[in-house]
Amino acid sequence: MRVAGVDFAAAVERTAIVRLAWEPARIVVEDVRTAADDAAVEAAIVDADVAGVDVPFGWPDAFVDTVAAHHAGALVPSLDSGREWRRPRTNRLTDRDVAESMGVNPLSVSADRIGHAALRWAVIAARLAAAGRPVVRDGSAGVYEVYPAASLRSWDLEPRAYKGKVRASERALLLELIERELRAVEWSGLRPLLVANEDAFDAFVAALTARAARVGFTTAPLDRDVALREGWIHVPVRVLRGIRPGSV
Repeated sequence: MRVAGVDFAAAVERTAIVRLAWEPARIVVEDVRTAADDAAVEAAIVDADVAGVDVPFGWPDAFVDTVAAHHAGALVPSLDSGREWRRPRTNRLTDRDVAESMGVNPLSVSADRIGHAALRWAVIAARLAAAGRPVVRDGSAGVYEVYPAASLRSWDLEPRAYKGKVRASERALLLELIERELRAVEWSGLRPLLVANEDAFDAFVAALTARAARVGFTTAPLDRDVALREGWIHVPVRVLRGIRPGSV
């Protein structure tokens, strides 16, 4: 099985791709690419059997409805515009579920800068669909929305601060722990890049999560109809060793 992980960003220079060959007795890290443009992301996903992408696949239903009503001049006045009114408009069902179940808070696709990445991704997803590789937002077509921080926490690899150039040692430790759980990882000389580059590291975690999703070891959507519109973050529900080569 060919597995791709994409740490996605609005900026090309912050987008990374990791490709894995998942074999019966080993996992081969085949390629790591940083500063990945649209064409590179599209090619990686088309070439992969499954892919995990760290970006919101959609916007909250309530946000879309509110903006459409506002645009048409038909927004019904609310007695309250406070946090509870805003919450379903700034956080999708999957965001709220991850926050409540995992204790980590996904960024708001409608109120944070990650919305820029989601817009870029929407264009790529449309191109993939036109090329015959549809991206179904609940993950049912093999392209999964993932969140590396939640994956690490679910695998009991507490996501302590590991971002930034000065925290390479933390990323190295996390890779040691991951390797201990998976055992048969062949790094192909690319491990130093995963340690040095936080985007590449997250792309690797995204790829592992995609494999977990493929074998049914991630959370299923609470409401599939909503997930088909808003997207769904696939969070692992079993320990990392559960996807060890030869175990499933």
